[in-house]
Amino acid sequence: MSTYDAIIIGANIEGLATAGLLAKAGRHVVVLEASDVLGGLAARRSFHDGFAAPGILHDASRLQRDVVRRLELENHGLIRRDATTLLVSEGQDDIAVNHDGISGPDAERFNAWRAWIDKVSPVVHSLLDSPAPPLDASLPRLAWPALRLGAKMRKLGRRDMTEFLRVPPMCAADWLDEWFEDDGLKAGIAAPAMEGLWGGPWSAGTAATLLFREVTAGQDVVGGASAVVDALEDCLRANRVEVRTNSRVTSIRCRDDRAVGVTLARGDTVDAAVVASALDPQTTLLDLLGPTDLPPNLVRDISGWRCRGTTAKMHLAIEGPAPFVGDDDRPVDVVRTAGSLDHLERAFDSIKYGEMSEHPILDIHVPSLGSPELAPEGHHVVSIMAHFAPFELREGWSDETRDALTTSILATLARHAPHVTNRIVGQETLTPADLESELGLRGGHVHHGEVALDQLLSLRPSVACADHSTPLPGLFLCGPGTHPGPVPWMGSARLTARRVLS
Repeated sequence: MSTYDAIIIGANIEGLATAGLLAKAGRHVVVLEASDVLGGLAARRSFHDGFAAPGILHDASRLQRDVVRRLELENHGLIRRDATTLLVSEGQDDIAVNHDGISGPDAERFNAWRAWIDKVSPVVHSLLDSPAPPLDASLPRLAWPALRLGAKMRKLGRRDMTEFLRVPPMCAADWLDEWFEDDGLKAGIAAPAMEGLWGGPWSAGTAATLLFREVTAGQDVVGGASAVVDALEDCLRANRVEVRTNSRVTSIRCRDDRAVGVTLARGDTVDAAVVASALDPQTTLLDLLGPTDLPPNLVRDISGWRCRGTTAKMHLAIEGPAPFVGDDDRPVDVVRTAGSLDHLERAFDSIKYGEMSEHPILDIHVPSLGSPELAPEGHHVVSIMAHFAPFELREGWSDETRDALTTSILATLARHAPHVTNRIVGQETLTPADLESELGLRGGHVHHGEVALDQLLSLRPSVACADHSTPLPGLFLCGPGTHPGPVPWMGSARLTARRVLS
């Protein structure tokens, strides 16, 4: 039996960052990972001879700034770069988006929209970077966070404060319609915010998820998500964190009504004063604990946690030069195909009936532009997040239905970039069911739980766990299934470490 100050279950981004923050504070930490690699959805993945993708999640631009600074990740190899995004729609001009703004007739309105987002970003960061409001606490304890947030909102002025209160419950479509004329621009902005949602741009509350994504956006990471893992691993090594792979936790051990350690699949035990799980809430609280270890009301809340995956992943090995270029003939890092908000909504409609979208929305990254080592010299990797594909497909997922999904994704790609599909030398398609079976993602959900108004802030995943602690002393939750959710990356880790150290 080994004894530590803290055990971290799961070596995904949040788990690794939690370990680093606790180690920086002088704690003796061990990370236990079930697979043979670190990173979870951010682990590098070889899919064709000589080609690799830098993780299932390919957008690494939303990192918690304070964690990057405190863990000194830039001293551990993290490099940032600006990326150019191209919004493509059939029958419409392409729109380039970069740090200078956008091309096209909506350029001035886009700059004004971004200026408003920059103005309200301190309030949004206060929500995302602070512990969720303790709704079950006494009135004095609840009042202080509310007063602090209210003071920040008052600084916006009456007009912007009113607008800030109005936007989050809205649907993204209505909000974007108020600002822009171009259908392709509106759809291209909204599409990434649909990742992990059971909803389309006309669903209530999607303006909030879009706002959170825009506020937390930053420079891309050279090497993508796996480069973040590499930097975290180097940080953990420098701070003497023990990392064990092939160490699946099968149960959390309790004694005298508190968590005291874990049991591994091979039978040995590890003890610690603190256990922090980066796994999804249902796996942690329902599978790793006994039925009497938690209060019945929490078991009920977590049993109703919605975790329906809606995203498929494709990796392509492309021969030849950069697959996408802009009007200036420079390579483009990111391409989004949406067409219009209605097209995006119709793509979502399919999964309500257990069907995959015939014309999926594609969020395409070319990670090999910044990291040429991902592909043989002169060739490229294309990473695609495809929306929407339901975890519970009416026909069931099989080789045949996976092939049908592959066909629909490639057909959509061919309509926008036929020159790319002609150069494919290898590919991999992962359905939501594959994400569950291969990577242990419950429901195939890439964010450990749907992002919705009733699964955010103090309700992520339950009022009883809003501050990352649980009713079981010694047990904490640090995965993206907790506040603040999937953005920013390492946001949950920061709040969990702070709670543990308090």
